[in-house]
Amino acid sequence: MDEYYHRFDGSVPHGGRPERLYRAMAGGRLHTSADAVYNAVEPVVLPTCPAATALRAQLLSLGAYAACMSGSGPSVFGLFHTLSQARRAAAAIGPHARVATSAPVSL
Repeated sequence: MDEYYHRFDGSVPHGGRPERLYRAMAGGRLHTSADAVYNAVEPVVLPTCPAATALRAQLLSLGAYAACMSGSGPSVFGLFHTLSQARRAAAAIGPHARVATSAPVSL
């Protein structure tokens, strides 16, 4: 992982800030802020990890309104409007996919 952090320039894509995402989540409008879901090291890691890049694209093609790498990779997650959409996507991806749910948050 040191190689990735060495190449990371510290910039934040999309001008995103966590507060924007938190407000959208609290208001039940997460899908309106999909571009606020980002990982600043994706531009460094994804070009070297074709499987994570392909999975991110697959999640989006299966209906995720946002897909992103988690941490420094190579885990990738997708956000779906409904549990049934998430389950269909997991079934299409295969045995390594997992579905997790969360409750609405209040800040």
